[in-house]
Amino acid sequence: MPSLSTAVTEFAFARLVPELLVNDVNASLRFWRDLCGFRVSAVLPPFEFRRGQAGASDIKRHGMSSSMRARGQPLTRRMRSSVR
Repeated sequence: MPSLSTAVTEFAFARLVPELLVNDVNASLRFWRDLCGFRVSAVLPPFEFRRGQAGASDIKRHGMSSSMRARGQPLTRRMRSSVR
């Protein structure tokens, strides 16, 4: 049986990915991408059809990831890779 110190050193925390609830994903993407230097790694269309609107997105920079979702956007839709 491993000792307590061995068990603790083998434990790893899951990476936290904060999710931001926003009113306008497109405007938020412009802020995080254009002003803060994040890379858009995925975009999800809105649950209800709204021409030109994103429903959710993942962004990354220097190993940090975050996601944003439009208020009312369900959590069950799959993300698709974005065009860079």
